[in-house]
Amino acid sequence: MSVAKRLKLCVIGDVGVGKTSLAERFMTGMFREKYTPTYQANHYHKHIQTPDGEVYIQIWDTSGTERFRSVGPHLLHNSHGAVLTYDVTCMPTFSSIEQYWLEWVRNIAPEDFRLILVGNKVDRTISRQVDEQVARRFSREHGLLYYETSAKSGENVELAFLEGVSLLGDVWEDSGILDDSVDLYKPKTVTGCIIRGCCLF
Repeated sequence: MSVAKRLKLCVIGDVGVGKTSLAERFMTGMFREKYTPTYQANHYHKHIQTPDGEVYIQIWDTSGTERFRSVGPHLLHNSHGAVLTYDVTCMPTFSSIEQYWLEWVRNIAPEDFRLILVGNKVDRTISRQVDEQVARRFSREHGLLYYETSAKSGENVELAFLEGVSLLGDVWEDSGILDDSVDLYKPKTVTGCIIRGCCLF
């Protein structure tokens, strides 16, 4: 047994952009077709292997509703970074990142807080509304890492989250003793994940 580093990430964005699906795809390797909105928050955690050692990663899958915004500051103050998520097939969800979520997070989060922008649902090519180059330009202007993902197919999901872990390498905290660690560099790993619904209200 060994001591792990601990990392906390929030997944943030409008309702229906696929935050839960992204978190579950990364943590379990699975995708659920049936949409179930997150009314409060889901808490996922898992031990992963990185080139710099073992990390105990906690992911908070948040609701995109107004109700979440009242408790969001507490989650952000206790996290190291966030994955800002929009749906590439729904322009209003990208506009929300531009007009609300990015500023909201930066006004609340600690100074060393890190952000990644993710455009989800790229498997729905015909329905696309947000041009990739527009999103990339926005990311460069605001100093964000940018990835396009599909929770359904798994495209770039693991890459986006593991880049987040790497980006936050200098702010990892000491955690407790590890057991049942899982190497997420091996594709389709589905064991060792604990998912909890957390009542925050």
